[in-house]
Amino acid sequence: MNYFHFKNIIPNNLQKRLSKCMSPDFVWVDYIQHVSKESKILSGDDSYGRMRGCIKGTGATQSLTSDEKDNIRKLCDIVCGYANFNLVKITRERLLRTDRVDNLSEVKDDTLKHRDLPTASSSHWVLVYFVHTLDEHKPFQLFDEVTSIDFPASKGDVVFFDGGILHSNGYSTKEHRYTINVNLVVSDKAAYWV
Repeated sequence: MNYFHFKNIIPNNLQKRLSKCMSPDFVWVDYIQHVSKESKILSGDDSYGRMRGCIKGTGATQSLTSDEKDNIRKLCDIVCGYANFNLVKITRERLLRTDRVDNLSEVKDDTLKHRDLPTASSSHWVLVYFVHTLDEHKPFQLFDEVTSIDFPASKGDVVFFDGGILHSNGYSTKEHRYTINVNLVVSDKAAYWV
């Protein structure tokens, strides 16, 4: 499985800027309306949009300021450096809020599994940055044919993986979950895999 899990590599001043999406005055827009269209362009289907419909969530994809985009670019540059990649381009960047789940019977964990790309790719990768630490009912997960790997939300942690890997969003029954999710194209693949 082609992935990296980085802890404590993001400078505190950048972490602080990236956490502004948690402030009460941050403007969120309806997430479900545009994610299906973006996903279809990227992967050829709308399974990501259907998956997100299982958990009430909102996102700020359409309202990122130039400062927020610059901060996300800095995050990507740092992560690519640690992974021995060159960042070619960012194809999609999102600040995500997954609302607290009040009724677990409404969530079907199997429907949360998805791929950002239909097949594995050496150049199209996904970066998930955890904006804060929280007590999750279900953590973010990566899957292969026989195993799953859990990544509990811990402030400043990054999971960086091949966009063709099956993965699943996490959620909490106690509070909203904030992440930054970026799809990007990289070059000069590292020789070492976790």
